[in-house]
Amino acid sequence: MTVDSTQVRCQARTDGPRNGWLKKLTLLSREYYYDAKRFIAHSGALSPRHLATLRALVTMDTHRVEKGLAIPSPKPWFGESIIQRVLHNTSLYARLGGDEDVCKAALDAVEGYLDANSQHAAAEPQWVPELTRTVAGLNEQLRPAGLLGGTKAVSRETIYKASRLDSLDFFTSRYSIRDFAADPVTEEQIAAAVTAAQHTPSVCNRQSWSVNVFPRGPHADAVLACQNGNAGFGHTASHILLITVDLRTFVYPGERNQGWVDGGMFAMSLLHAFHALGIGTCCLNWSVDSQADRRLRAVAEISSHEIVIMMLAVGQLPENLRVATSWRRPLDDVIRTGRLRQFTIQGGDQ
Repeated sequence: MTVDSTQVRCQARTDGPRNGWLKKLTLLSREYYYDAKRFIAHSGALSPRHLATLRALVTMDTHRVEKGLAIPSPKPWFGESIIQRVLHNTSLYARLGGDEDVCKAALDAVEGYLDANSQHAAAEPQWVPELTRTVAGLNEQLRPAGLLGGTKAVSRETIYKASRLDSLDFFTSRYSIRDFAADPVTEEQIAAAVTAAQHTPSVCNRQSWSVNVFPRGPHADAVLACQNGNAGFGHTASHILLITVDLRTFVYPGERNQGWVDGGMFAMSLLHAFHALGIGTCCLNWSVDSQADRRLRAVAEISSHEIVIMMLAVGQLPENLRVATSWRRPLDDVIRTGRLRQFTIQGGDQ
């Protein structure tokens, strides 16, 4: 029998208390306010008043320059306002004692821009000589060596060679592990997994994530006590990782949810990195109310400008174990043909 979901009033039961509609709306409003207050206080959506936000602005514009250079046929001397702004903000960031790698990446990108445009027949704009002097002056202040920004050439074969694996087998052999061996995961293994996960894409390369590591024992137990999905196995994990995102790296109101996107993508990369190392993981959900979030912040040192994405239990695999079957939706229920609403093509027929 086919059921039209638009005509069915769901009467499913939930585990929570059966509160009235008005009370539920009040609680929901409280939770939205809790999140909004943190975003307003720490993001750059109203004013870039944090050094971390200035770093994000430099990184964003650096990546804009890089993206412009990476397209097949960049427009000669594109993005004057972006070039001027990234140099201004880089100069300010350097004077305030900002991360030299961030500054060097910005200057590398601008130098790549100058080199690429010097090959065009288009006339050099009047603002370019001053730009060149600014870049030279800033470069004298910086110590980092090597290319940190701009673009680099790669071949298709290089990517193919490095990425060849049985991808279906890799993804389908990864399970949520709730039965860990006693042997601990080493610091070197954690570092290797995080290093791999740092290649996760993020909005304009802002890389807003952090990983807080709690080893098995009282430290991990204190954090686990704030999360209600680890009963019976959480204490056996080698480490509990707490993934957070820095709200100060987001500068527009439209980015109010971006931390969850970037943080979630990073968490998924971290899962797969551990899987590639033969280490088991289990996601510990952090979709909680404000009271639970406050309890965790009272236990763990989480800065007020950070949001918690999730916890991750990691540990070595035992010789044999059982895992959840975890049924998956049919493919034709997941892939849909995209459709547009009715619209008029300007200058043509409907």
